[in-house]
Amino acid sequence: MLDLWYDLPAVAQDLLIATALAAPTGLFGVLILRGFRTGALVRALLRHYRWTNLCFVLLIGVSVGLGIAVLAQERALTHGTARAADKFDLVIAAPGSQMTAMLAAVFLRPAAVPLLDGHLYNQVANHRHVAFATPLAFGDSYQGAPIVGTTTAFITHLAGALIAGREFETINEAVFGAAVPLELGARIVPSHGHGAAADTRAHLGTELVAVGRMAA
Repeated sequence: MLDLWYDLPAVAQDLLIATALAAPTGLFGVLILRGFRTGALVRALLRHYRWTNLCFVLLIGVSVGLGIAVLAQERALTHGTARAADKFDLVIAAPGSQMTAMLAAVFLRPAAVPLLDGHLYNQVANHRHVAFATPLAFGDSYQGAPIVGTTTAFITHLAGALIAGREFETINEAVFGAAVPLELGARIVPSHGHGAAADTRAHLGTELVAVGRMAA
């Protein structure tokens, strides 16, 4: 039965739960009002207080709609967060805030995350229990979009094959995300940092060439 329940769509689950919660109240009301002629009284009240009733209906509709919207947003946020983090079994970072390291690695939230040295990375990557490891380096950006230093294998791990262009081959080439408004062949000058505090002088003369676009 549990497998059948989990196979149902989310909307069907919500409808069944709502029906189960409302059924006892409806049954209790039918039993109490049995033998009474309530239809005429209800119709008279609806006609006499039609504007008041209309306002109550609208208020209830708005409140129900807001409740459904909040639940839908919560479910979408939970599902999207789980999908984003699914590619990261373990994040190893320098001593500091675990939450900051996770948000920087998984959600590309701007943060001052210290880099680990190559010796430690080699120890992790070559460990017998590690199937796949890749370095991530943060700190630069372009027009608000973070620039991440990593390997081509990690691009395939995250989003599969590129939808345009090719993978980068040198340190001056870059693959950009599906939502970044760049065309293949575009040349950009990275800024050091993010947002209004980004320093464009730190990388003057250093260009990156957009050679490929990732899938979403």
